[in-house]
Amino acid sequence: MKMKMKIFLFLICSLLVTCAEVSEKKSEQISSELITKKTNNETKKLYSFLKDNFGENIISGQQDLTWLDSVDMSKRVFALTGKYPALMGYDFMNYYRANIDHGSGLSQVEEAIEWHKKGGIVTFCWHWRDPSLKTEAFYTKDTDFRINLVDSLNKAQLIRDIDLISTELKKLQDAGVPVLWRPLHEASGAWFWWGANGAESSIALWKLMVERMRDYHKLSNLIWVHNGQHPDWYPGDEWVDIIGEDIYAKVDSVSGPDYSSQLKRFERAKIPLKSNKIIALTENGIIPNVDEMLKDKALWSWFCTWNDGPDLQNPKNFFSGTWWNSHEHKKALFHHKNVLTLDNLNRNY
Repeated sequence: MKMKMKIFLFLICSLLVTCAEVSEKKSEQISSELITKKTNNETKKLYSFLKDNFGENIISGQQDLTWLDSVDMSKRVFALTGKYPALMGYDFMNYYRANIDHGSGLSQVEEAIEWHKKGGIVTFCWHWRDPSLKTEAFYTKDTDFRINLVDSLNKAQLIRDIDLISTELKKLQDAGVPVLWRPLHEASGAWFWWGANGAESSIALWKLMVERMRDYHKLSNLIWVHNGQHPDWYPGDEWVDIIGEDIYAKVDSVSGPDYSSQLKRFERAKIPLKSNKIIALTENGIIPNVDEMLKDKALWSWFCTWNDGPDLQNPKNFFSGTWWNSHEHKKALFHHKNVLTLDNLNRNY
């Protein structure tokens, strides 16, 4: 009789745990709405694809060498792994800067359109050079430009640049390319001028950009990826579609790269959220181990390994070198059943 009672209690407890797990999963639904209410169909399909795969698969990504047109990072990935990444990252760094005379990095829009035609996903960031035009700098230490939206000239300079980049994003929209748009990245680090004045001014600039691009320019192809890197810098759920974290984990000279899931950063990204958002590893040196991410339930939506230098033989190249990621690790990762590459993306969005 006692044995039957124990079995009965065990079954009840198991049922309660199972119900609790199901309930927890139901309560963790990712937001289905984008902050741009009139988003076009291509962008809706991409977001739905990201949403469906979040927590199940990770999308492989690679940042192109965006200031040197002669280097194609997708080809470097393929040469080493036999697979192309599903996602490629581009940058508006050199756009509309007359003083940059080397002429490279000005075909990012065209490259992104071609990548989309191949079936790939496109993300853009913007190393925004000094809006005052006094310098070509984006690092805080190299320019005295700071956000001051109360100052009419300062605000006009910011809006001028936002409008210029909006024309490029419109070209992508006209070509049917949805963009994972990641401006003002790593703001809380304060190493870029858009983070030098603190969270309040950076959030104000983020909101100004959203309103200008979404409401004034009517851009309908953007999924807004916020990459402030700290909960205090979060503008609020109504201003953000996806949370991005940039992580350059340390390499120990003895034990090698830290391939852990980066669970602490994954969990920290959730802190300011009132409703759940997709969380992505928007820049990385080391690519976390997929099995570790699955075990920790910290499967980032995508990763985007930063670009190499032009010298293919440099061991500290982020992708092609072996300092950050061993060749064995990269090859195994790109063939992992839970990693989406270009060939198994199949334009599901």
